[in-house]
Amino acid sequence: MDKNHGPWTSSPQDLKISQDEVHIWRVSLNQPVVKVESLKKVLTDDGKWRCGQFHFKRDRSRYIISRGSLRKVLGACTLMSLLNPCGSIRALTVNHFSLSTGSPFSSIFLIPVI
Repeated sequence: MDKNHGPWTSSPQDLKISQDEVHIWRVSLNQPVVKVESLKKVLTDDGKWRCGQFHFKRDRSRYIISRGSLRKVLGACTLMSLLNPCGSIRALTVNHFSLSTGSPFSSIFLIPVI
């Protein structure tokens, strides 16, 4: 539990999302350089160009962390399952998502397709 920001946990290994749920992922924008470089590798060419447009290193890093984390979470959605009301499981499709960035965290909101 983070006493300043409430209880947040790591994502479970076997994530199942119900149709009536919205999942929110919180990402710290304060990451070590090695993590920033790792996330930069998952950006598109356009994303890499855009991060180069920031004058300050801190802003470039935050852009990379936010966008790279969004791409990783959306990529992981292909491995997630959606538990429908009947109890059967099918592949999750996420067409609705949002990224909100504010210091010191970025938030990713996922809404499964019903």
